Amino acid sequence: MDPLHDVFKRFEYGIPPAKNGDYAFLLHILASLKSTGKGAVILPHGVLFRGNAEADIRKRVVKQGFIKGIIGLPANLFYGTGIPACIIVLDKENAGSRKGIFMIDASKGFMKDGPKNRLRAQDIHRIVDTFTNQIEIPKYARMVPLAEISDPKNDYNLNLPRYIDSTEPEDLQDIEGHLKGGIPNRDVEDLERYWNVFPSVKAELFAPSKRVNYCELKMLTSDVKAKIFAHSEFTTYNKTITKLFEKWRETHRPRLEGLKVGSNPKKLIGELAEDLLTTFKKAKLLDAYDVYQHLLDYWETTMQDDVYLIVQEGWKAVLEDKPNTDLIPQSLVIARFFAKEAALIKKQEQDAEAVTRELEELAEEHGGEDGLLSSAKNDKDKLTKASVKARLSEIEDDKESEEERDLLNSYLDLIELESAARKTVKDAQKKLDLLVIAKYGKLTVAEVKMLVIEDKWFARLAADVQSELDRVSQALTGRIKQLAERYATPLPKLSVEVTDLTTRVNQHLKKMGSHGSEKGLQAHWRWGVIPEDWVLTPIRSLSAFVTKGSTPTTYGYRWEREGVVFLRSECVSEHGLDLSQSMHISEAAHKMLSRSETVPGDVLMTITGNVGRVIVVPESISRANMNQHIARIRVNQQFIDREYVYHCLSQRNFRRYFETIVTGQAYPQISLVQVREARIPHPPPLPSNAPSRRHCRKWMGCW
Repeated sequence: MDPLHDVFKRFEYGIPPAKNGDYAFLLHILASLKSTGKGAVILPHGVLFRGNAEADIRKRVVKQGFIKGIIGLPANLFYGTGIPACIIVLDKENAGSRKGIFMIDASKGFMKDGPKNRLRAQDIHRIVDTFTNQIEIPKYARMVPLAEISDPKNDYNLNLPRYIDSTEPEDLQDIEGHLKGGIPNRDVEDLERYWNVFPSVKAELFAPSKRVNYCELKMLTSDVKAKIFAHSEFTTYNKTITKLFEKWRETHRPRLEGLKVGSNPKKLIGELAEDLLTTFKKAKLLDAYDVYQHLLDYWETTMQDDVYLIVQEGWKAVLEDKPNTDLIPQSLVIARFFAKEAALIKKQEQDAEAVTRELEELAEEHGGEDGLLSSAKNDKDKLTKASVKARLSEIEDDKESEEERDLLNSYLDLIELESAARKTVKDAQKKLDLLVIAKYGKLTVAEVKMLVIEDKWFARLAADVQSELDRVSQALTGRIKQLAERYATPLPKLSVEVTDLTTRVNQHLKKMGSHGSEKGLQAHWRWGVIPEDWVLTPIRSLSAFVTKGSTPTTYGYRWEREGVVFLRSECVSEHGLDLSQSMHISEAAHKMLSRSETVPGDVLMTITGNVGRVIVVPESISRANMNQHIARIRVNQQFIDREYVYHCLSQRNFRRYFETIVTGQAYPQISLVQVREARIPHPPPLPSNAPSRRHCRKWMGCW
């Protein structure tokens, strides 16, 4: 083909370079449009700024007014390439009077989908709404005048960053704040979007500092979250959002109840989603498109299948002589009609679990190398009913084994008790299952609608809306805590503390002259060298036990707004206990999860994710539980000081050690066995056989 003599005259605005034919597609579409025609083409970002022949084509097309808009897309969307692309919207209608190009930088709106990125429904809707209504949004979209594009400094370069700065504002550090303390007013005022909704909360949280342009937090950072949640303005805001959802729910309940065979599911979700988006655009602090996405996600995973089943079969609780569990899960029937029976089974499961925990604790406490239960283990290093009975037979007439015999009998009794408890649970569950199956056949259409619409669909969406509310409070709490901690201790004070601690540590090292030179001991302090007469003891031998926690949702419990503190791994931070990241559980969940209960003095260490962060549970946290991502080390205080163990584990070399033994790249973790086998260096017991805890505490001194 000869571009100069193209019969379709597609190259009257210029000929694309031979090695970059991107503009050939654009010019082909442009030539195919009639005088009022509209089109769009997806091209790599290079067409917006490359020079030479492409720059000439771009300049001529822009001057003609054919480009109505440019939409920048995220990188890694398309197969075969990871480079970002853009959509160039062409419109010949009124091109001569066009005064600008509407630009959107949508490069940050996407989700990961395996190795690629994918636009979510909310991302597409946001782009369409913004472009259709030509809405200017800071850092996202603006109408760029042709005069700005043609300015010599831009010279028809259409690269989006020239016109839309989508970078996040830098979190500036205040040098004076670090030197003299105090939170800069500037940082507090940056939270203006929150203060517009909660005007009185700011005064409740902050007090003026002695210095101009600075303020102080009125309370401990751990109390900020509770203060915000308890404030009347936050409660009012919460109720306002809840009312918006209730209004939407009441509006669309009749439509959902009116679903019947032959209804149109696509029309239904379209109307539900659009009205939800419109409703929540009135909500302050929330992103309506996030709420919209929750509905679309739920539609894709669950609700869509339910609706298609209803429009094909109707509101039937039984299909083909079987309970319609796809539409009505058994859990909904149990919660609505058999709550008492389910609660009884849960209580029985808790009782059985308590016996199991007691067995585990006995095995952990006495099943070690020299423990009373060690000889009762089978070839697989397990304690079973048969192995315990066999050991009892062996020592039946041994008078010196009375203590072991008593413990074995107690362990055997617990095995029998556990077996009976598990059987009780199994029988009760079987009885409940029969009741539930029978109930499906008795459900009326009204009851089916109530279970599906109220207990299933609306309950899930209400929880999603609440999660968005929680995210608002967590974002505010997190930022306030970050600012308070950032400027809590002025640099001069930190320097004085470091100097003082260094002096005191050196004094202790000098007193230990028998263990080597000061230089050698300094090296040991950094775990480079260990004195010759010191010993390395596994953590398991220094502790009453080392266990990990569990999550209440595993046992059917929900998170609460208040109650017993529940520590997540995020609470174990580099700077100590971070209660702003904690959750709350009920008393019932606390009792159920007694094995994960912490007490003041427990050493907690993260064993997943950011492995090796360590804290000691303070006296102020008298009752708490923890999740399975945390190891709980209850140090045997009769042997060694727990603060010494904490101090050892918090050293950088220990962190590096744990980082070398993690498994899993996407989600690093270490096992409890690895924690138990980690060895702590400490002085040997004194000749008088006094516990080395005293020696350690004396050596630690100021720690």
